[in-house]
Amino acid sequence: MNSSESTPVVRLTGVTKTYVKGEVKVTPLENANISVQAGDFVALMGPSGSGKSTLLNLIAGIDRATSGRVEVAGRDITLASENDLAVWRRRTLGYVFQQFNLMPVLTAAENVELPLLNLPLDRERRRRQVATVLELVGLADRADHYPRQLSGGQEQRVAIARVLAADPQLILADEPTGSLDRESARGVMDLLVQLNERFQKTLIIVTHDPEVAGRARRRLRLDKGQFTDEPTPGPS
Repeated sequence: MNSSESTPVVRLTGVTKTYVKGEVKVTPLENANISVQAGDFVALMGPSGSGKSTLLNLIAGIDRATSGRVEVAGRDITLASENDLAVWRRRTLGYVFQQFNLMPVLTAAENVELPLLNLPLDRERRRRQVATVLELVGLADRADHYPRQLSGGQEQRVAIARVLAADPQLILADEPTGSLDRESARGVMDLLVQLNERFQKTLIIVTHDPEVAGRARRRLRLDKGQFTDEPTPGPS
């Protein structure tokens, strides 16, 4: 799954992204190239404002490259329409955010079920999938709890379960442990490692935490618009 001969799940070729803020042009990515293989687990590091979240948004089709080509799961999404991207995104990838983004008026199970409502599944199958992923993330006994009744680590696990419910090929995570205490962060990272190793999910995570980055198979640093592969530190 992680060999150089496998088809890249993500490939950016000559990608530049420029924003205009007032009279100033900001270019977080400049003629950048990156390839991520199926089954890889990549930690993306770099200074604040270096373009890490911009990269995730380009891969997810949330943002558009100023120039260059973005290919994800075998598709060039550079010129795809917004409607096509919305359908493609639901079928291809999941996005985990730092702040969980759970609906406070819905239970854990109802939050996990949300993305399934856009898929051609009957109610019984949706319920089975929700139960399966909540069991996987260790929260089967919290299905009827609301976000306010959960710890931060549990909320992030619900957010990950919500992503897993649609069985995405690629998971993007933007600082998934950034608002968690150390113990909860390690629990979330244990789960992400399991998803990669046991279920061969391809993961790309943005992090500032060297301990988190050390759990990945590959570490990339983004600085001044360019990517550099770095050795991944072994366990301390």
